[in-house]
Amino acid sequence: MDEKILINTLVELAGLEEELVAARGLLARNKAREGSLGDLQQEYSQDADRVENVGKAKEISFRNREGEILRLEAGLADRRNKLAGVGDPRQIQALKKEIDILSGKLDELETQALELLDEARDNSREAETARQESNEQEENVLHQQGIMREESARAAAAETELVAEIERLVGLLPSSVSRHVSRLRKGLDQSSVYIASGACGGCFGQLPTQQGIAAEQGKSLVQCPSCARYVVHRPWR
Repeated sequence: MDEKILINTLVELAGLEEELVAARGLLARNKAREGSLGDLQQEYSQDADRVENVGKAKEISFRNREGEILRLEAGLADRRNKLAGVGDPRQIQALKKEIDILSGKLDELETQALELLDEARDNSREAETARQESNEQEENVLHQQGIMREESARAAAAETELVAEIERLVGLLPSSVSRHVSRLRKGLDQSSVYIASGACGGCFGQLPTQQGIAAEQGKSLVQCPSCARYVVHRPWR
């Protein structure tokens, strides 16, 4: 193969490999981002569940206090009824003492119940806000996932086409160059790269001056002394 044709083929290969790196990078980023969005949505949902569970626990505690209050009220009513029919001073004193104790417990329980009721109401509003945020986040995640899946589908289709075209080009190369390209492609993302300010566009190692000029002008085949990639000029318009 004529060296100019070889260099032009490698220029084309560099562009295709660059596009392939971009397509695969997009696929990897979208996969990672989709996982991160899913984790974030799970956190929102778990937060909403946690707040709702706290609210349910407070409601249960409130209902338990209500039950205890009803029992104390019944006990107080019973002792007050007994007090009305007792004439013995010692029994009267004992009943009054029981009534005072039960009244104190009742006041304490009623205070606790009111506090729990206020906390349950506050928690209910917090739970509603948390659930709304979770639902909004879920909608956002689904929207973002839809966009990313469309992007990924296009990138996957492009990857298939690019791989096929790269294989076609590699098949056109002289056997020695083709073997070298194949070896490079097994361990590196690109076998042929564009020169960048006199440096290899793959490892960014600076090329010897004459090699840099030769690569820029497409005069001869240049390999990076550091990474062994082929270094070529960008396509000329």
